[in-house]
Amino acid sequence: CSAGEYSCPTPRHRQYSVTLEDHKPSCSTVAIDSVYHQSYATECLANPEYIYDALPVSHANQSNNDKIIDELINAQIISLRMRWYVLSVSGANQSLFVKPNYFVDYKLNVTNSTPSLDNYKTNFLSYLGIASKAPNILLQIINLFANTGYGSLSIRISVTLIVQSLVFVFTIILAVIDSTGWPDVFFWVTMLSAAVINVANGVYQGCVYGAAAKLPMGYPNAVTIGMNMSGTIASLFMIISIAVSPSAKVAAIIFFACAVVMLTICLVSEFYLKNNIFYVYHTEREVESEISYEDMKNMNKKLESNADVSADTSTTASEPDLQGIYQYKYVLKKTWVQLLNIVLIYFVSLSIFPALWADIKPLNGMIDEKYYSPVFCFLLFNLFATIGNGIAQYVQRPGPKYVTIFVLLRLLYIPFFLYCNYRPNNVNRTLSVVFKNDWIYIVTAVTMATSSGYLSSLAIMYTPRAVPQKYASTAGMMAALIIILGILLGINFSLVYPILNM
Repeated sequence: CSAGEYSCPTPRHRQYSVTLEDHKPSCSTVAIDSVYHQSYATECLANPEYIYDALPVSHANQSNNDKIIDELINAQIISLRMRWYVLSVSGANQSLFVKPNYFVDYKLNVTNSTPSLDNYKTNFLSYLGIASKAPNILLQIINLFANTGYGSLSIRISVTLIVQSLVFVFTIILAVIDSTGWPDVFFWVTMLSAAVINVANGVYQGCVYGAAAKLPMGYPNAVTIGMNMSGTIASLFMIISIAVSPSAKVAAIIFFACAVVMLTICLVSEFYLKNNIFYVYHTEREVESEISYEDMKNMNKKLESNADVSADTSTTASEPDLQGIYQYKYVLKKTWVQLLNIVLIYFVSLSIFPALWADIKPLNGMIDEKYYSPVFCFLLFNLFATIGNGIAQYVQRPGPKYVTIFVLLRLLYIPFFLYCNYRPNNVNRTLSVVFKNDWIYIVTAVTMATSSGYLSSLAIMYTPRAVPQKYASTAGMMAALIIILGILLGINFSLVYPILNM
């Protein structure tokens, strides 16, 4: 008996056939041919929470074949969610950021130091951030105006992952080579490597956000979760490498090798993503009407209660048909508030993390100092930012109108952390330390990281829902561009902090 073959019709009656390897109910092919089955399958594909959370009570007595259809749709949705999380772990380039001791204390720590080399060591993270994000934002802009079709996005995702992997292999080779005779050259080669990695990563993230924006509301947030999750994984790798490696050189080789493995997993995940029926449905469909965020939320609530939503969808306005620069002006006009929120969130977060936090020294001796920054800077931020992203997956409060208030309040974190025990290298602090307990710093850092993840997720999810579905991909790529702009502004502003402490 061969596996059953099923088809899920779309509103345009296009058939996407899927062969079930795990379900073999009979020797015959079961088609979804009734009006009920077509409507039910289409609603499930268009609204993943409809099946993913719980089946409506009215469908409890379906036949065995109907239940298999449910399992098919549910399996496709769960599979897509898992692959999207893996694909979104695109932050292997964060490995360069969470291993500063390797560069500052090992590769650049030579006997015959110079004033320029001392400057490189003092502001290494800030220089690395600028070298990474400046070319990143340029390529994001180019990527935004390029073709956003699914095939084009898929090719760019694959190519950029391969480029990042090759550069990390080159970084491993640099770790093996003795560079004590040319530390200045090593510094600039490292900056160039970071630039190439982040050029590729900028295109990659823009493509992933653009593709995710075509999917239901939770998927753009899955990209953000994946990015912070990658930072958490990289931070754990760093802590483990410090604990088990006999030298900084061996630790760095292990560490960067893990980054190559992460990128390879992302590449394999992207290959399988192309065959996901739920993803194909959403990336190829054409929507006939504009559905706002509030309309979509009301539709989902009614679907969960098995209500009829046809009345709501019939009253929505027609989509404007815009091309060229007019399309981008229209999207910007609709989304500028959320884009501003994204800039401010990442500006505050990246001006504080990692440059400021990495130079906050312990006062109470709770753990060995060599673990203090890896745990309470890098791991803490990425872990709790991921938790904040996860909370936003289930709780979307405040709404689009009021999220800006909480975004502005986060500006108060900057003076707070400056008055912690912040002591940058080669700088004699003149400001008094107001907060002299490590726990005060740690608890406040947890709130900063969590609010960064939570509010950024809300703003990123709200952005593509402010425009019609046909422009959602453009809005998602604009959000990815604005993220890099916020990061770049924050990293550049962090150069001011050592001056304020003198």
